[in-house]
Order: sequence, then C-alpha cells, then structure tokens
Amino acid sequence: MIQRSSVQIAFALGFTDTAYFSRFFRKHTGEAPGVWRRRVAARARAGRSRPTRNSADWP
Repeated sequence: MIQRSSVQIAFALGFTDTAYFSRFFRKHTGEAPGVWRRRVAARARAGRSRPTRNSADWP
C-alpha cells in the first residue's frame, strides 16, 4: 500500500487548501485525517477488515 500524506491526498482530490480538506474530512467522517489514518493502521495490524470508507466514497 502506498502511504501518502494528507497534503498529497488533498491535492489529488482537487482541494487547494489543506485546512479546508481537513475540515471537510472531519465533517464527513467524524475524525481528523490523522486520527482516521492511525485507527485504520491499527485495524490493519490487528488483521481486521478494511475501513468502511475509502477515497472512492468521496462525493
């Protein structure tokens, strides 16, 4: 799996303001991008299923 920073992800999704991306992400997921990433990584280390949301779920 390729690890990208939230800045890289924001720009790849068309956001030009990374602070806005963070607010948007928090509004739609209920978590800050870093918190979400750590939670997903912990689940992956524990061998649990994939996250319920991914970049394909974005509007």
